[in-house]
Amino acid sequence: METMRSILIVDDDEQVRSILKRFLSPDSEVIEADNGVKGLRLYEEHPIDVVMTDIYMPDKDGLEVIRHLAGADRAPAIIAMSGQWEMYGCDCSVIARALGAGQILTKPFMRGEVMRAINDALDEGNPATVGKTQQTEKISHGNLRNFWCAIV
Repeated sequence: METMRSILIVDDDEQVRSILKRFLSPDSEVIEADNGVKGLRLYEEHPIDVVMTDIYMPDKDGLEVIRHLAGADRAPAIIAMSGQWEMYGCDCSVIARALGAGQILTKPFMRGEVMRAINDALDEGNPATVGKTQQTEKISHGNLRNFWCAIV
């Protein structure tokens, strides 16, 4: 029998978490967090195969979550989600990919898109562990916005 994959959904919108959980629950163990701080804590407490994170959240945004997860020893497959990718005058989907998100989902999404993104993310693994650049490793919380807006 195949082991259920574990998926952590990090999104401050309860409705989005509920929809994703309904999409994923038959085949996966789903863990939910309503912000990046809680999401990272849950990631440390549970073995996670895939993290799906919203970009715009209070406390710790999705870019910070991706940066943290991509640098982890047992980095999960990462999927970035947003209804709007423009932030600080930059395309955050490009930033999310550069930081380590293997897949990008634009809200609203259909079940098929979600399942395809998860399967593709698991097939690819975590791109951040394959080819980290020195520039990405030097990004800190304080200079994340300025650094990426300058190069994007």
